[in-house]
Amino acid sequence: VSGAARALRERARFIIGKLLNAATCEWTQSAEN
Repeated sequence: VSGAARALRERARFIIGKLLNAATCEWTQSAEN
């Protein structure tokens, strides 16, 4: 269970990081325009 929880946490962190990255890129572009 520990291994599965760790894998799930890593996956969640990866997905959240991608979402934050995309949101930051969009926010930066809209701020520049």
